[in-house]
Amino acid sequence: MVHDSLNPGMVLVSQQLTCTNFVMWQKSMIIALGAKSKVGFIDDSILPPAKTSPEYVVWKKVDCMVVSWILSSISKDLARTFAHTKYVKCIWDDICERYDAHNGSKLFQLEKSVRTLK
Repeated sequence: MVHDSLNPGMVLVSQQLTCTNFVMWQKSMIIALGAKSKVGFIDDSILPPAKTSPEYVVWKKVDCMVVSWILSSISKDLARTFAHTKYVKCIWDDICERYDAHNGSKLFQLEKSVRTLK
């Protein structure tokens, strides 16, 4: 699961996530995580073992590393929003929920509601 060539300071994608480039960023991250055999941490195919399991320590170490990779690939303004999230899967899901184009209609409705309140 952990290889010496993997470290939390690695830059996996060339373009940081902003409010406008989610689709390309997401594709780039999935490809990069796939190349590192870490996609399972964001798609639930690698689940955390029980905290009492000896494998938990290794799993947590890798999860923290993937968290670091993802936070490093997000603009500083956006990264602050996700910095206190506990696991990479939670960060990934939160990012997808906020920036996925499929949520555009939900965002439109929220913006419309905010405008009507002013």
